[in-house]
Amino acid sequence: MALTPEQYADIVEAARADGFEGFGGACGAAAVAIRRALFPEGRLVAAVNKAFYEDAGIMIGHVAVEVDGVYYDADGKPKEWEEIESWGMLDFEDGDLADRALDEAVAWNEEAASEPLRIEPDEDDVAGAFGGDRIDAFTDALLAAREAVLDADRAPPGP
Repeated sequence: MALTPEQYADIVEAARADGFEGFGGACGAAAVAIRRALFPEGRLVAAVNKAFYEDAGIMIGHVAVEVDGVYYDADGKPKEWEEIESWGMLDFEDGDLADRALDEAVAWNEEAASEPLRIEPDEDDVAGAFGGDRIDAFTDALLAAREAVLDADRAPPGP
């Protein structure tokens, strides 16, 4: 059964009460959990900074699940690719990123900072780069929330 955008939003909101989140380094764990619990037909996609990825194999950006051209992440709102892609565009003037680029031998300039790359990582790649230790807990939270939301949707109207 396909989820409506409203059901998806309700499930994500309910899962937050169980610790589900997806930002601040946890987007990959959230995306894997979203695919496992809600969209098994979906593909993991990431918008990463091209320079960091190609020069050092480091994924800095954002991960979501793509289903039929629609992208789902932890905020509960279906998105267009452009919203996901922007996470791979970094701030050239961020000193921490500049230091990391230097440490990792990444060719760092304004153009490199602002160039995203779309990749389709597997679960292991995502787990290693984006909060993989929380995948199972996030999946459990989403499955419980899915059951509760769909059960409520199937319940007959009250008197």
